[in-house]
Amino acid sequence: RRPPRSTLFPYTTLFRSWAVGVPSAEGLPTILRSTDSGASWTRQGTNGQVATAPMFGVTAVDPDTAWVVGGPDPSGYATIYHTSNGGGTWNRMGATAQMPEVGLQKVATFGDNRIWAVGFGVILHSRDGGATWTNQVPSDYATNLFQGVATPDGVNVWVTGNTVGDYATILKSTNGGASWIRQRGSADDVQLLDHILDISTVDTNTAWAIGGTQRGVNWAVLATTNGGSTWTRHSYGNGDGNGIHAVDASTIWAVSDNNTTWSADGGTSWQVIHSPTDTMGISAVDSRLAWAVSAGQFAVIQWTTNGGSTWMTHTQLGIETMPSLFTVSFASTPIGWPLLSVTQSSPLQATLSWPTNAAGFVLETTLGLPASTWMTVTNVPVIGNNSLFNIVIATTNAQQFFRLHLPMNE
Repeated sequence: RRPPRSTLFPYTTLFRSWAVGVPSAEGLPTILRSTDSGASWTRQGTNGQVATAPMFGVTAVDPDTAWVVGGPDPSGYATIYHTSNGGGTWNRMGATAQMPEVGLQKVATFGDNRIWAVGFGVILHSRDGGATWTNQVPSDYATNLFQGVATPDGVNVWVTGNTVGDYATILKSTNGGASWIRQRGSADDVQLLDHILDISTVDTNTAWAIGGTQRGVNWAVLATTNGGSTWTRHSYGNGDGNGIHAVDASTIWAVSDNNTTWSADGGTSWQVIHSPTDTMGISAVDSRLAWAVSAGQFAVIQWTTNGGSTWMTHTQLGIETMPSLFTVSFASTPIGWPLLSVTQSSPLQATLSWPTNAAGFVLETTLGLPASTWMTVTNVPVIGNNSLFNIVIATTNAQQFFRLHLPMNE
């Protein structure tokens, strides 16, 4: 059964999310949760699980799983929190000895085991679900403030930040962070900017970034379609460029100090609206549905359900004024969508599993993303000891992607 419609979100498909920002006037941490596509929000982590510290970055892995970073906390250390039950509990991750004495700005994951978090002189990485962390920052960038991080596959990783030399920093790793190469762009794109505050990836070749000139006088959106060998400047305007989210190769949403801008044709054309002061973060699930947050004196959550034609706003969190917010992240999987999981069952085989009550969903596969064609998997699933549908596949391809697709939802 599909979830009921919200009066503020007129679709039967709903999405879950988190937004983070500065503590309340009463000292409560600001991790906000929505289970109805942003129509309403509640504060989490107020039971002593989360330190009273600013939270700067959040990423939703799925509707119930998320990572939040920020700090420093009152003891002076970075904070990394994780939930796997929709925020019912938040666990602080990593030993104090592995945490830098700085705040962390952004976090990105591939699945729930490979995580990167960035800050001043820090590119923290965990490959074991947050149990242990190492700092992968190259020595030449140990004093740089990193403010953006993204990975499409857990192997190729981009981080972005402030000026080193004469222009903004873009580093890319093709080996999970073991080594990094600076992407210098040209005088018409990367080298125009003093800092790059956010980056979003579509695949291993396609990425979008946003940043600003010195003192944030002007912002610009940059894009690459060849893994960063070259970058192209797209939309630009006055003020600082703060956040960007590329849903796919066609759909890009971005925010600057006073504007929200978006493209539905891969950056060929852009729409722009005036947005609240210091609009800092944006998240979207497609070309219609997007949410943005601001950190100005009068903080706002704004969202659209019709591709930006109209926007709705929240200025209150219950009885309190909305706290300043820095980032927002919506899980791209709708509520009620069955979870497709994969486990390695032998050196050359993997098992795909999903719930048996997923009526109408079809298992499909493709060899590359973005995919022009998805093919139906014709193997008949069997119900295993895990009480799930299971299909065993050979892992002989260099890469292969799977999804559960609901044709009637198109």
